[in-house]
Amino acid sequence: MGKERKTSAIIGIIVAALIMFVAAALIGYNLFKKDTSSKKVEEKEETKETKKEEKKEFSYTPLTYEVCDDDSCVYILGSIHLGDKRIDKIDEKILKIFDDCDYFAEEVYDDAEIDYDMFMLKDGQTIQDLASPELYAKMQKFEEEHPMFILKSLNTFTPAYMFDYVDLLPFIESKYTREGVDNFFEKRAEKSKKEIFAFETTEEQLNILTAYSNEFYFEQIEYALDNYDEVKEDALETYEAYLSGDEERIKKAIMSEEEDEDEKLTEEELAFEEALLTKRNIHMIEVIEEYLRDNKKVFVVVGEAHVVAPIEEEGIIEALKETNNYKIRVIK
Repeated sequence: MGKERKTSAIIGIIVAALIMFVAAALIGYNLFKKDTSSKKVEEKEETKETKKEEKKEFSYTPLTYEVCDDDSCVYILGSIHLGDKRIDKIDEKILKIFDDCDYFAEEVYDDAEIDYDMFMLKDGQTIQDLASPELYAKMQKFEEEHPMFILKSLNTFTPAYMFDYVDLLPFIESKYTREGVDNFFEKRAEKSKKEIFAFETTEEQLNILTAYSNEFYFEQIEYALDNYDEVKEDALETYEAYLSGDEERIKKAIMSEEEDEDEKLTEEELAFEEALLTKRNIHMIEVIEEYLRDNKKVFVVVGEAHVVAPIEEEGIIEALKETNNYKIRVIK
C-alpha cells in the first residue's frame, strides 16, 4: 500500500508509547463534560455475562525477555500503556523476577508538571479555522457516529493533540482507560523502595509529540477517520495479542505492512518515525548494554513497539541479538 497507510500504521502503534500524557490531559481539561446521560444509562446496563467474565480468574504473562552476558542479566518487558481490568493481572512468575531485580527502568520517571497549555490553540484559533472545510466536515460526520469524539471540546486543542486523541479513541470507546503496565510496575517499585531509572524525560517525550506541522497531523487524523473501523480493530487486536503473551501473535499484530517500493515518505514523515522509534531505540539499547556491563540486575519496561518494533530490525531485542554478545530467551 502507499505511504499514507505505511506511515499511519507505524504512527498508530508507536504513539501508544506516549499517550499517557494525553490521557492525563483529558482529565485535566474535563474533556468528557458533555451531555452523556444516554451513555451513563448504557454503562449501567452491563449484562450478567459481562459481570461473570470479570469475576473469572485471569492472569497473563506479558512478553518478557531475559538478556544475559557472562556475568549478569537484565529483563525486558514490553508494555502497553492503557487497558481494561485485566491489565494488572500479571502472572506471579513475572512479579517474582521483578521483585528479585535490584533496579527498575522505564521510559519516563520524573515529577515534571505538564504544561497543558501547550496543547491549546492560541489567539482564539480553532481546529475549524486550521483544517480544510472538507476535513472539518468529515470530523462533524464522524462525531455523529462516535459521540466520544467531542468536536466542540477538541476544537480548541492543537492538531497534535487531536491526533493523539484519535489514536486513543478505540481504547476510550471500549472503556480501556486503566493505567497500563509501566504504571503498575512503577508503583510496585516505589512500594518496595527499588531504585528507578528513566530513559527519557517528560519534556523530551512531549517535544516529540508536538514538533511537526499542522498539515502532518491533519493527514494522520484524516486517515484515521476514513479508516476508523480498521484502525479500531487493529488497536484492539494488538491489545488482545498483548494479553496472550504469544510472541508470534504480538509480532503479527504490530508489524507494519511493507511499503511499496515506488512510494517515498516525506521528510517530515521520516523525521517523525526516526524521532519516535529509531533514535529512542538506539538510546534504550545503549543504556541496556551499559546495565549489563555494570552488572546491574535491571527490570526494564518500555512500550511493546520498542521491544518488538514495527520495523523489526530496529527493535531492541533484534538489535541485541544481532550483536551475538548475549543469550536471549523469552520467559515462559
